[in-house]
Amino acid sequence: MKLERLFAKYAPEMGNLQNSHVFISLALVSLVAILTIAITSSIPYDLALNNYFQPLKSVEASTQNNTNASAVVIGAQNSASRSYSNPVFGLNVQYPSIWSAFELNSKFRDNVTYAVALLRAPLENAIDKYPERININMQKFKSNNVTLDDYTSAILRAYQNITGIKMLDSSPTTLAGQPAHRVVYTDDRVPGLKLMKNQVWSVINNSKAYVITFGAEEPKYIAYLPQVQDTISSIKFTSASDNPEEKRELTFDDPISGIKLQYPTNWTKIQIGQSPRSNVDLVTAFFHRENQNASISRIGIATQQLPQDGNLGQYTTNQLNAIKRVNATGIQDNNDRIAGNPAHNAVFNLNNTKVMQKWTLKGDKAYILAYQASPDEYSKNLPTFEKLADSLDIR
Repeated sequence: MKLERLFAKYAPEMGNLQNSHVFISLALVSLVAILTIAITSSIPYDLALNNYFQPLKSVEASTQNNTNASAVVIGAQNSASRSYSNPVFGLNVQYPSIWSAFELNSKFRDNVTYAVALLRAPLENAIDKYPERININMQKFKSNNVTLDDYTSAILRAYQNITGIKMLDSSPTTLAGQPAHRVVYTDDRVPGLKLMKNQVWSVINNSKAYVITFGAEEPKYIAYLPQVQDTISSIKFTSASDNPEEKRELTFDDPISGIKLQYPTNWTKIQIGQSPRSNVDLVTAFFHRENQNASISRIGIATQQLPQDGNLGQYTTNQLNAIKRVNATGIQDNNDRIAGNPAHNAVFNLNNTKVMQKWTLKGDKAYILAYQASPDEYSKNLPTFEKLADSLDIR
């Protein structure tokens, strides 16, 4: 489901904010409704995250009968924090490595407000109803003379008209070294849940505002607050694009996995948080942003720890056997190259989709790229996958 369609269903609740008297555009007031209402909804990213890595299923399967593959903790699992960077909106942040980062880059109905990213904690157990999260939004003003005081007054005034919100604290603070404002409030609008939220905003160059919102179930709020405060304190603002809708190549650079590559803006990046469990690190995934209702095109990238005597020939045999074990059909494999290294690829059919996997070895790791699409989309988006694979740099 497109995010714009999801947020649009809350339009009726924005009406009661339109009468607020403010010194800046009404689009600013509508931001409050978007931030406080839309972020409580069940967005598409509440689905099982491993769905995005379905084309990499055989990577984990390849360890099942490989007695030489030791279950070690690698990559993001070995780090207390992980980095998320968004060059479109000029943002860098360090977040807990077991959390997941979703690159939204989606415009709201007001055409000036953007959902930038979502950082989401894992569900604690099978009955956990609400994964704690940090939403990052940005609004571009129609004028270049909006002050933090104006912006704060408008938001606080608007909050007074939202049923279900109870303000607990409102105070000055800083965000990325800039003057900012923070509010803490409870939110009773989701049936069966009592949420507590911590929202911080700052106005940059009188022309745009960044708004960071942490939401948690009220009993869990205090337990999560220290790591959330560390995350918010780590935020840095960098140069942002003047035109967020412009299609261009973006850089994904993950020093933990040693992977750097280029990907297009019309593909959305997801960084999956993982608890230590295996020798496979699902580094990142990309899914096609356009026509999301119909498209299942996705790209996944993983690394896998190797035994000391690992070699490409043996690894390829293991991979091809693993692909067969997940009931793939029509398997074709060929020699290839990735990042200047000898590699191998396989093309096969899996669960009514078509998949291409590429893998190479460097040092004590295997690097695996996978592309999955419906049969009728496979050829259309294959050049994007090939271009992404060709841009890969392994350090």
